[in-house]
Amino acid sequence: MQKILAKISNLSHAYKGKTLNPKELIICQKKLSQQNRPTIPSAYIEILQQFNSLHYDGRCIFGINPTANNFLDILSENQLSNIPDPHASLILGSNDFEYLQWTPSQNSYQIIDKHDFSVLNTYLKCSDAIFNFLMLKE
Repeated sequence: MQKILAKISNLSHAYKGKTLNPKELIICQKKLSQQNRPTIPSAYIEILQQFNSLHYDGRCIFGINPTANNFLDILSENQLSNIPDPHASLILGSNDFEYLQWTPSQNSYQIIDKHDFSVLNTYLKCSDAIFNFLMLKE
């Protein structure tokens, strides 16, 4: 996890969101649960604690901030998404063609096609999924 956090820290032309508010995290998790959606996995929360959203090279990692309009909020983006089974996975990021999603039943992170929802890549670690979704280089 430290490797991905260091990589993100060094992205000079990326927008990184403000600090994660623990109260907003709790509210978001409760709302996701009330909507029968998966809650945010702990590994992803670990990233949000350092970078509560990220915009980099046309790719967005969603954060938690229901009152701001300067980055995409994980709760509102999941409510707006048109994924076939919103109760089975949680969208964590997007770009023009793909979603980054968490699928708890498979205990995995997946990059899926935005149009036909086919799984393009599967990762067991959050850090690997984000590293590849952002197309970072070693």
